[in-house]
Amino acid sequence: MDSIGKTPRASEVTPERFYLRRREFLRNSALFAATSAGVGGMLLWLMRGLRANVRHETAKAHAPQAPQASGAYGFRDQLQDVMALVRGSPHK
Repeated sequence: MDSIGKTPRASEVTPERFYLRRREFLRNSALFAATSAGVGGMLLWLMRGLRANVRHETAKAHAPQAPQASGAYGFRDQLQDVMALVRGSPHK
C-alpha cells in the first residue's frame, strides 16, 4: 500500500499541549474581542460620539465658577442657597 505523503518533521508538528488547549485559546480570544467592543462602545456612548478635545472645550465653557468670599453676596449666602436646594425649601 502506498503512503499518502511524507511524514512531517518534528519541528512542523504542533506540540500536544498547545493542540489540546486550542479551544481555550479561541474562547479567551472571543471573550477579549467582545469585552473590547463593549468597553469601546460604552465609552463612545458616554462621550456621545464626541472626541475628547471637543468635549474638553465645551466643558471649559460650562465650568462652574468658584465661590466668592467677598461682596454683599458672600460664600455663606451661596452655601445657604445650596443647602436650600438640597432640602427643597428656600432659606430666609
